[in-house]
Amino acid sequence: MGNPRHPHEVVITRVTDSNPFDITVGNEPVYSGVCRSYQRAITSGRGDVIGSVRVLSIPVSLSEWNVVPKEGDWLDITIGSLVERGYVVDKLPHNLGTDLIWDYRRV
Repeated sequence: MGNPRHPHEVVITRVTDSNPFDITVGNEPVYSGVCRSYQRAITSGRGDVIGSVRVLSIPVSLSEWNVVPKEGDWLDITIGSLVERGYVVDKLPHNLGTDLIWDYRRV
């Protein structure tokens, strides 16, 4: 992990259930690579802080994805020796890649 802008790693998987009568559920890999995980404060129109969201910055633009992440995909983010698990809530494309808004899943 030599990139200081993206010092973390992530594995994004999608739970597949192609046959509703099949009791086995598989995981389709979406992305495995570098990222940057951080929190961003959300403010109201008056400027009051009302909460924060978790953001995952991935250096891949929407035109470069083989499989585009979508809402509900699972994330396993490695930050040093810590592994956080959550799911994608929204995606925001920008000129340096893709930001994924995600929720932390406490188990």
